[in-house]
Parts: sequence; C-alpha cells; structure tokens
Amino acid sequence: MRRRVLIIAALAGLMIGLWLAWPRGLPQLDGAAAADSVPLSDLPARSPDDELYDTGGEVLEAASPPSKVAEVEPAAEVEPLTGTVYCMVKGGNMVEVVASALTPSNPEEGMVVPVVNEGFLLKVEAPRETRMLGFVGRLDDGSPITALMDVVWVGERGRCQGIIEPDLNRTVKLSGLVLGLLEGERAWLQSCLGFEELNGPDGRFELVGRAEEGTCRVQAFRLDGALRASSDVLRLPIDGDEEYYEIRLFLPEADIGGIGARVEAVEQGVYLPSLLDGGPAAEAGIRNGETITEVDGQSLAGLDINEAITRITGPVGSEATLTVLGEDGTVREVRIERDWIE
Repeated sequence: MRRRVLIIAALAGLMIGLWLAWPRGLPQLDGAAAADSVPLSDLPARSPDDELYDTGGEVLEAASPPSKVAEVEPAAEVEPLTGTVYCMVKGGNMVEVVASALTPSNPEEGMVVPVVNEGFLLKVEAPRETRMLGFVGRLDDGSPITALMDVVWVGERGRCQGIIEPDLNRTVKLSGLVLGLLEGERAWLQSCLGFEELNGPDGRFELVGRAEEGTCRVQAFRLDGALRASSDVLRLPIDGDEEYYEIRLFLPEADIGGIGARVEAVEQGVYLPSLLDGGPAAEAGIRNGETITEVDGQSLAGLDINEAITRITGPVGSEATLTVLGEDGTVREVRIERDWIE
C-alpha cells in the first residue's frame, strides 16, 4: 500500500514538472536585453497597404485600398465636318482671292477658309454646314470681284449656285444744270445713278454713285400734259471711275401736249393699254390695246419709254402722224393733234 502511494506521488510530480517546463509564448528577455528593447507603442503601425500584416496570430492577405472615384474627362469638341466646294469664275483668270464661309453659327461676319485658286475654278475647303461663300479678289486684268454665292451640298462636295462674275461697277460723279424748269413744277433727273428730284429754281444737281461699265444715260423731265416733257438724252461713256461736270440739259419751255393714253414700251414701239375718254388718241380713232410703231416716219422700235414719249409728245396744238399696229395685225396711219391733258 505504501509502495502504491509513492508511485502515484512520483507520477504526479512528473506531470507537474512537464507542465512547468512547457513553453508559454515568447521567451523572457534577460535584464540587459530588456533594457535595449523598443516599447511596442513606439513601433510603426502596420498599414493595410502592406502586402501582409499581422492580425494577431493568423496571416491574411492585405485588404485592397479603397477604390477611387473615376474622374470623367470632358468630351472633346468635335471638329465640324468639312468638304470641298467648287466655284466657277467668269470673265478671266483669278490672280488674287480670299474666301469666307457663312454658317448657321456664324451667319454674318463669316470665317476665312482655305481656297485653292486655279484661275477659272476655285476649290474652297469649308464646313459642310456652310450655306454661303463670300469672295473678294481680282482678275488678271485688274477687274475687281466681290461676290456672295449660295452653296449646294451633295455629300462631301458642294458647288456654288451660279458663276462668279467681275464687279464692273464704277464710281461715277455727275453734276450740272437743267434749264427750262417751269415755276412751281416738279422736275427730275434720270441717269445711270437712278432718279433724283431737282430742287430749287436753278435746276442744279450733283450725284455720286456706282454704275456699270458702258454708257450712262442722263435725261431731265417734268410731268407736262400727263406725259413726260423730257430733255434730249445725254450718253456718257464709263470705262473706269468717271467724273462729269457742267452737264447741261434743256427742257422745252413751251407747254407740252400729249395724246391722252397710258403707254408701255414693247419691242415694236409703244403699247397703249388704255386711252383717256375724250383725249386726242380716242378722238382720232385709236383703240385700247393698239401699238404706235412710228411718229412722223421715225420708228419707235427698240427705244426706251422716255425716248418714245419725247417723240410722241410736243407743243400743244402741234400735229403728228402716228403709224398704228392693230391687235389684228393691220397697220394704218392716224393724224393726231396734241393737246393739254389734265
């Protein structure tokens, strides 16, 4: 019995010794090592950005860093589609030209666009929203060109509607005097610069404007006898910037009589769409719709209305022989006496 108690006590002591000898965590540092150690509070903290970090005994993969919100890039401005516009030039070889495009976004001033000048043909690189092209330039003979052309597009190609033509307008100055004005009556000057009312008893005029190259017709007239009492027509040549001074035009001083008809210029002469009841033409047997082709043997064909009226009218009481073309194609002569028409 005593032996069994000793054996049990020995086993118990062995168990206690093994338990005490079993390691429990990290080994204890001796005094010197403890003095050189770094406190845990001073160690750098592990960041989640580290590849691995200690979670207290279990090693895990590092957590992914917080995702960043993607920044949206602003949409780049889209360049407008461009195409080639072909424009023809009339009258010579272009040596200088500047082109500008008028678009819905720039409808007034326009934007300068590239142009390839091939003389009679212009190739313009322009936005395909272009509706009009403006051109400023000159021909090899010095003639200026200023044009505004509509553009028609078919896909990437466009064309100018019409043909670019030289600007033949010139600066013209006219000044002078109209003689024979009646007291208190209105008078006008008709020229290549338009109509101008003559003010004042002296009948002076001074006009400045633009006119086409060629001939400038100048004529004075007043309303007299229900038709125009006109001066002779003065024809002035224009082949550049011209100035004409001291022009003199003479209106007839006598009262001018007419035939009592409304008149229109036609190819054969002067057409009479309507006659005044009781007027000289109606009394002489002329009818509405007939045409006067000659006055005293002088043809009216090809004359403008002012020149034709000058031949038809005349002093009150004077007579004239009119050649009349009827609506049925018959031709007859009619003797008429001019009279004052209210």
